[in-house]
Amino acid sequence: MVVGEADAPAHRGGTVEKCTFCYNLVDRGEPPACMQLCPGRARHWGDLDDPESGISRAIAGREYDFLHEEAGTSPKIYYLR
Repeated sequence: MVVGEADAPAHRGGTVEKCTFCYNLVDRGEPPACMQLCPGRARHWGDLDDPESGISRAIAGREYDFLHEEAGTSPKIYYLR
């Protein structure tokens, strides 16, 4: 049985994989699958470098947290409060 996008990276059985943010979809100009499938529309995706993008507007003026920012990994996932 084939599941998912034809151009998605192949899964190796018996392994744990990290999220790739569906780079195959993003390369095609589509949002990642989790953005399309989130039933509560609690996730947002966009260009943080564009101040007019929906994600930049969603973050503007809001309080947010990063996970493990102290590790120096420059996280780009915002957890809005």
